[in-house]
Amino acid sequence: MSTRLGRWRSSQSQHCERSQSGQSSGRPFHHDVVVALPAWLTARVLVLAALAASHPLQRRYRPLESSARRVREGLLAWDGDWFHDIVEHGYAALPRPGLRYFPLFPMLGKGLSVLLFANAGLSLIVLANLFALLAGAALHRLVLQERGDERLARRATWMLALAPPSFVLVMGYTESLAILLAIVTFLALRQKRWGWAAVGGYLSGLARPLGVLLSIPAAIESLPQLRQGPARQRLAALVPVGAPVAGCLTYLAWVGVRFGDPLLPYSSQQTPGFRGDFANPLVTLVKTAGDLVTGHFATKNVPHLPWALVLIALVVLVCRRWPLSYGAFAVVTLTVALSTERLGSLERYGFACFPVVLAATALATSDRMERVVLVVSGGLMTMYATLTFLALYIP
Repeated sequence: MSTRLGRWRSSQSQHCERSQSGQSSGRPFHHDVVVALPAWLTARVLVLAALAASHPLQRRYRPLESSARRVREGLLAWDGDWFHDIVEHGYAALPRPGLRYFPLFPMLGKGLSVLLFANAGLSLIVLANLFALLAGAALHRLVLQERGDERLARRATWMLALAPPSFVLVMGYTESLAILLAIVTFLALRQKRWGWAAVGGYLSGLARPLGVLLSIPAAIESLPQLRQGPARQRLAALVPVGAPVAGCLTYLAWVGVRFGDPLLPYSSQQTPGFRGDFANPLVTLVKTAGDLVTGHFATKNVPHLPWALVLIALVVLVCRRWPLSYGAFAVVTLTVALSTERLGSLERYGFACFPVVLAATALATSDRMERVVLVVSGGLMTMYATLTFLALYIP
């Protein structure tokens, strides 16, 4: 077993070196941005079309009492409204559940709003869309580094932009920033650039509650260095492992000092109306499947069950086709997303784990299949965006 693992690590290292010296090295980053731009633009056209369509639909059908409000909020609906209020008024002016939104994105929004005439909403939307473009470019660079396949790398940018939950990358959500930081961290880890990996990991810990999970792939990538080499290099490789935890603890410590309970950002998620208490993911899935079989379609978890199965299948593909750190990151992210009584926002949490997007990308094995997958995915994204603006779907 150890011999086989050693051969695998050696082949991965050689492949990474070939990719770095081939496709990805020497190219300026703006080349990756140019490649990612068409998919980025297409996604924005689709989401803005969904927003435009939601106005007459809401006026004619009035599906829910809250629909008019969500349509008015537009790209700042749902979580975007929370981030807007954090930028405008700070955490202290909000109900305690507002603390579950980690501070990096609103901090950056606050900084940019100074240049945009104190327009908090515009600053959040600009940042979210800028980070989405950079995330697509970074993913293109990462796939080239790993596989040296230009077509696969380009396809990955389209899949990231048009995945069904990716309409939130157009809205004032933190997902685009979190995805960008995760990809940058992986880029640095795979190149053994421990300092940059630590920076990406620390900022990820400040960006989202799940950012702390980047410690696991960091531990896997740094393990060979920790087993051998000078003490200074071992210490350098250890820093990225603790950096995401340090970022998270920085925010929790501030919450503890300011509000008296450092665990409020996590405990507030368990209040009624949000994700509920922690639960065994297998129990949650079995119970949801039972509700489906017995015809209890109104149960809140039932609409998310098909996506849970899709995400599980994609995580299996990640484990089989991508390096160990990718698979571990996908497994722990999906496990945490499923470990709750309510599966709301499961799709957003699952596809925000970029290795899942890479697994979906690999399913398009031909040009025709690629077109079919992207058209279906883009159509689903437009549908979910429309339902979101009409308050019929909570992203």
